[in-house]
Amino acid sequence: MKLKTILLTLVFANFAGIILRAEEASKINARYGINFSAPKDWNRMQAFLNAMKMSRAWTSQSGDKWDDGQKLALDENGYVTKLEPGQRALTIMFTELGDKFPSGEYVLLYDGDGDFDWKGIATLKKTEKGRQIVEVATSQNGFVQMILTRVNPDNYPKNMRFVKAEFEKDLETKNFSPWVFELWKDAKTIRYMDMMLTNNSNQVEWSERPKPSDRTYSIKGIPIEEIIHLSKLSNTNPWVNIPFHANDEYVRQMAIMLRDGIPSGLTTYYELSNEVWNGIFKQTRDSEKLGSELNLATEKWKAGLMYYSKRCSEIFAILDEVYKEKPKTNYRKVIATQAANIGVTRIVLESYEVYKKTDSLA
Repeated sequence: MKLKTILLTLVFANFAGIILRAEEASKINARYGINFSAPKDWNRMQAFLNAMKMSRAWTSQSGDKWDDGQKLALDENGYVTKLEPGQRALTIMFTELGDKFPSGEYVLLYDGDGDFDWKGIATLKKTEKGRQIVEVATSQNGFVQMILTRVNPDNYPKNMRFVKAEFEKDLETKNFSPWVFELWKDAKTIRYMDMMLTNNSNQVEWSERPKPSDRTYSIKGIPIEEIIHLSKLSNTNPWVNIPFHANDEYVRQMAIMLRDGIPSGLTTYYELSNEVWNGIFKQTRDSEKLGSELNLATEKWKAGLMYYSKRCSEIFAILDEVYKEKPKTNYRKVIATQAANIGVTRIVLESYEVYKKTDSLA
């Protein structure tokens, strides 16, 4: 067995003791990449200028109940279209981010008609049509609460943006916090597994994908358009993770968008899901179920690994078709294994002779 390329990848996600410093990497002529954290309000990596993109799903409130369990009426982008009598809608941003808490003056921009209340460590300073000035206190313990108290059903508040005042002018063109480029300027590849909310994903159809118009990316993950934008701005290779249940059309449309959007001098890495050997994740259990149904092996765990190889083989064929007119350096087909487990590695690579179709081992 011989892979055309074995890519030894250091993938670090903010854990102490495993980060290869840039100066050390340069001494051994290594290229390194980084996993970006999920777009959640509690993650210290607040990558987007528009903090609304990392806010929580809405919580319905009434009376003195933090969560009354009522369903909220939402449009396709996740904006509240109406409130029942006495009902409020809460979302949260910047939850206890530690010593680098992004305090200061913020601007809420929105289209439509509604009323907002601010609680927690946020205080309203000024309001006008479609715009509010909010002061976020310096605090390591707390969070910003934005509460919708009134919604005009005929013109409900939408297109919400919550941005630090100093970056308001950059919002429409840059999208990303400047520190992203300062801190990771030497990284050559960004792996978007967590940002895409890959683990436990149930996305199947292309129509179910995240879109730039989504109020928040904390529910379905960031869209491909954002990955393309950041790749261009940072001149980094994107490493994308295909949802485990994505059908062939989803894979094809995703690859076409990346093929046409990523500059030809960069390489897009494609990996099916994440750690499809790790039983804590739904994708592993689903793979075991599908593999067992196909009688790929008597042992459930082995059937799951073999199904993963089978699906990778099918996806790789789609990628080869989409990129057939492009240089081979424009994309890499990745298959993953459990570190230091040669048994898993052999099953994954040898099943369906997928090693013959694979560019990189992660």
